[in-house]
Amino acid sequence: MLTHGYWLTLAHSALSVHVQPHQRFFTAQPFFYMDPFWQLLQAVWCGGTLIAAKKLSASRFFGWLEQHQIEWAQLPELALKSIDTVQAKELALRQVFTFGWSASARSEFTQSFGVVANESFGMTEIGLGLAMPPSWPASDRATSVGLASLHRQARLMVTERLEQRPARPGETGELWIKGRHIFQGYWNKPEVNAQVIQDGWFKTGDAFVCDDHGFYRIVGRFKEMIRRSGENIAAREVEEVVRMLPQVLDCAAVAVADGQRGEEVKIWIQLKPRHVSHGLKPGVVIAHCQANLAPFKVPRYIAFIGDLPRTASNKVAKTQLPATGLKGSFDRATGNWV
Repeated sequence: MLTHGYWLTLAHSALSVHVQPHQRFFTAQPFFYMDPFWQLLQAVWCGGTLIAAKKLSASRFFGWLEQHQIEWAQLPELALKSIDTVQAKELALRQVFTFGWSASARSEFTQSFGVVANESFGMTEIGLGLAMPPSWPASDRATSVGLASLHRQARLMVTERLEQRPARPGETGELWIKGRHIFQGYWNKPEVNAQVIQDGWFKTGDAFVCDDHGFYRIVGRFKEMIRRSGENIAAREVEEVVRMLPQVLDCAAVAVADGQRGEEVKIWIQLKPRHVSHGLKPGVVIAHCQANLAPFKVPRYIAFIGDLPRTASNKVAKTQLPATGLKGSFDRATGNWV
């Protein structure tokens, strides 16, 4: 349940991290999702124009930015596959919101185009919760999603023996957000509201780490933690490493049941179009992961998929991945395809 104050606060918070006033905004998100509404309010607040695509198309995204001389956009990392279709001099683009980009993608984009790429963290329940300060160098704290945003307080909490305490710097904890005009709760779900809202704080269910200067880094969702031989593995960390491979467009790490270790890591990989015909050898993925992850985090199973299923917000819909178990996967332990 969201109030008018929620939407105005969200738009105001987003405007507070603009590097300069903009006039031409772009959205490719569906209007049954939250993003186009605060983006429209941004444009209204600035006396500008919002250009809305009928449907998100990663291959056409940069062409639209050039065609409509867009100055500000929420840019999904998936759209970078069409980055070669334009040159920096052809764009009027000044700033993008990135929401979940890998550090390498953000660094490459800012170096190539000289455009500010603000990493942030938000949810429908809280609006904009965390954001990098305006003009913050992309190379400094490249994996951070920033500080508590305007009108928001943030803290990390750890639960031990049914008791909660603040997380220490560098310790993983659950992100709690509080502030003006967060959501009023879920409609007709008092039991759920009692679980997720405590003294005005909303428990996001996301695992974060905070450094000594108050900058937050997301580790992953607690629900997506993979439990292997008593060790917690964040799916997000595995995915960030696999995305570093130049052939990979996107990927999704999931847990699969294992009789010996409880759960094992399986990684679904979607290749970039130009690499589909050549493929990607599992050995290359394994060697890359072994060089960048702790041994127990290296995926045991590797599978390839033409298109990863996605939500309205363009996130990977892991619950819609093919229910094939291990069939069609490469097993690192045996060196064979299952």
